Amino acid sequence: MKMDKKESLLSAYVDGELTQQEAQRVRLMLEEDPASRKAMEEYKALREAAKQLSPDAPSEEEWEARWLAISSRLRNGVGWSFLGVGILILGVWGILDFLRDPSSPIIVKIGGGSLFLGLSFLLYSIVRERVVEAKIDKYQGVEK
Repeated sequence: MKMDKKESLLSAYVDGELTQQEAQRVRLMLEEDPASRKAMEEYKALREAAKQLSPDAPSEEEWEARWLAISSRLRNGVGWSFLGVGILILGVWGILDFLRDPSSPIIVKIGGGSLFLGLSFLLYSIVRERVVEAKIDKYQGVEK
């Protein structure tokens, strides 16, 4: 049996992740191979040592910094949402009012509508691009 496969089986055996058939195969291997028994004892010791470790609790300053970052992002998101909704409502109202005005020439209406649609598409593409990039940015958690 290859060493990588053997190590993987021993580790899974110690963690109790094997099926009954696989566990039986490992028990037979342990009876026949002293090196495997030694490796299994090392895995058991390593598992026990890992159980003894506990993560350090964040300090009060770290909790405060995390809370400030979360609340800042939340406020920014709410603010941008309200701004976007306001611009959308006023923009649609203004365009509809502009298009209904009989005193404006048709060419001005077409030009104004084209300008608004063009800016809307550009804004949408920029926002969409930023959102997609933020999801796949591999340097997002890197500090300067």
